[in-house]
Order: sequence, then C-alpha cells, then structure tokens
Amino acid sequence: MEPEEYCKQENNKCSFKEKCIGIIKDILLVAFFTVIGIIVGAAISAAILEAIAAIIVLAVVLGLLLIIALILYFCNKKKKSKKCKCYCCIK
Repeated sequence: MEPEEYCKQENNKCSFKEKCIGIIKDILLVAFFTVIGIIVGAAISAAILEAIAAIIVLAVVLGLLLIIALILYFCNKKKKSKKCKCYCCIK
C-alpha cells in the first residue's frame, strides 16, 4: 500500500465558512480592545482634568524653585571669582 491511499483530499480543503468566521473573530477582537482602550483613556483623562488645578500649582512652584536655584548658582559663581576679605566671603 502506498501512502497516497491514506490521505483523503476532502479533509485538506479549508472551507469558506471557516475563513469567514476567523476574519469576523479577528474584527470583533480588535473592536473589543479598541472600546476597552477608549474607556480606559476617558477615565484617565477625567482624573487628569479633575486635578488640573493641582498640576498648575505644582508647575508654578517648581518654576519658582528653578529660578531660585539658578540665582543661587550664579551668585555663588561670582563670589568664587571675586576675592574679597569680608567675613562673608572667607571660607
């Protein structure tokens, strides 16, 4: 007996219904995850919009601290280059 006799040609064919069901399954899966992503995004944006006042205050405070740090940096840089005999400059 040859191996060709054991292979049935009818089982090797892929039906049109199986392809369609696979495509529909993939489309529904993508749509499901898209909707979940939109819901999560809306929840996160709502939380951010509720806290927008706190975010603005935090940005202002950090900006002021940055300005103060830059002023201190440039003042200390000038003091090191300036050689004076005052008590405040001697280290």
